[in-house]
Amino acid sequence: MTTDLAFELEGAYRHKLLATQQLIVLGELLVERVLVLTQDTQTFQ
Repeated sequence: MTTDLAFELEGAYRHKLLATQQLIVLGELLVERVLVLTQDTQTFQ
């Protein structure tokens, strides 16, 4: 959704929105990684 909106914009607004979208995806990846690591830790206990 953010990417679709970014392609309707131009210039600095587009770059800022695309950067925001990348940060959102990075946050999702970090949360997923933490969940995987905590599940692995609980499995071994």
